[in-house]
Amino acid sequence: HTSAIKAIKINGDSFNNLGQQLTAIEHSVNRGRDILERLQTIVRQQKVQDKKILDLTTVLGELGKSVFRGVTAKCQAYFPSELNKVSVELQPIKEAFQALLQNAGEADPEGEVMITGSNLTVDPNPDKRTVPLEPGEYVHFEIRDEGYGMSEKARQRAFEPYFTTKEGRRGLGLANALGTIQQHDGTIILESNLGRGTTAHVYLPSAEKAKGTTSGRLGVDARTSKTLGKRVLLMDDEQMILDIVCHMLEHLGYEVKTTKDGAEAIAAFAKSKKLGFQYELVIMDLVIPNGVGGADAVHTIKTMNPDTVVIASSGHSDHPAMLKPQDYGFAAVLSKPYKIDKLQEVLEQTVGATIA
Repeated sequence: HTSAIKAIKINGDSFNNLGQQLTAIEHSVNRGRDILERLQTIVRQQKVQDKKILDLTTVLGELGKSVFRGVTAKCQAYFPSELNKVSVELQPIKEAFQALLQNAGEADPEGEVMITGSNLTVDPNPDKRTVPLEPGEYVHFEIRDEGYGMSEKARQRAFEPYFTTKEGRRGLGLANALGTIQQHDGTIILESNLGRGTTAHVYLPSAEKAKGTTSGRLGVDARTSKTLGKRVLLMDDEQMILDIVCHMLEHLGYEVKTTKDGAEAIAAFAKSKKLGFQYELVIMDLVIPNGVGGADAVHTIKTMNPDTVVIASSGHSDHPAMLKPQDYGFAAVLSKPYKIDKLQEVLEQTVGATIA
């Protein structure tokens, strides 16, 4: 840099020549970068030529498996059955989501990345809009990790071409992904907190209502008069799991209260009795490191209300309570990772039976 060179005591003429050369190089680099950014903007403005109406749930499920094959990080996809279809050019869309998934996996190499989807209506009233999109129907995809996150400064520059915090990278993955989504009249918004992870919100215009279920879906549409308004107390120490399962339960027609460990669950259950209502169902993670797990809390809850249905949840299929749940006070078990069709099945066999 020129200012640094000025501090070096060298021959005046040599210094002047070197300083002028570096200044010229700096100007050339900046001009080249401006040109590239303008070219990329022009490319983004081109219309997509080969759009097809597609259900992206299967595509994203398979893409998640492909991107995370052979690495420690895992990817789970959860989609409701009524998720709308989109009109897209498939290959560029796959490349855009691939870049987002790779970033998420690299942010948390030992963790788990979640892909979810939901339908979104953007209100015609500008004051009621929560996203910078034209009014209409959209499909909202979330790619969430619990990695190291980004600073606010890095988040604001994340889509800037050639900006990267990773050594040896060109910094074009997110820029190209945004360009592709914008070509399809959508957008990407990043939400991130240092040490708490990042969520990429991807919005694409809806093409039409998706009808029925497809082989790649993990969702079912099952709201019934027996489940609507029923209350569920959900306990898990992982916020990502709480968020995902809460969405699943709400989709199935339940009202959900979330807690982080058994002590919180017991307190919430006791409070509900004082307020004059009850939770028809309690779902608890069996083991909570450095906290009260479901295996310990179930007995207290059953003492307060023996009729409450309590379901054990765990990723450890060999846990004794997962093998013989009734011996430990549970009505049934749910293995992680959750699948909404299995969740519905268990609820129908337990809560459904008690309220029929």
